[in-house]
Amino acid sequence: MAWTLLPVYYVFDDLDVLTPHDVLTAGRYGPYSSAGSGSPYYLVPVSRSLAFDTTFGAQRSTGLSAAA
Repeated sequence: MAWTLLPVYYVFDDLDVLTPHDVLTAGRYGPYSSAGSGSPYYLVPVSRSLAFDTTFGAQRSTGLSAAA
């Protein structure tokens, strides 16, 4: 993250969101695997995630229809 000015968020398929701070403070190392890149990964409790709309705000209507 030091090489970019863009904020990093982890968005999952259910649209729950974690920040790197959430991962580092609430996560714990997962099992190590020598397969693949060997990069460590973290296990984070689901209760730490926030809803997408809570993090980024609800979508506002633009008044345009989807067909436009």
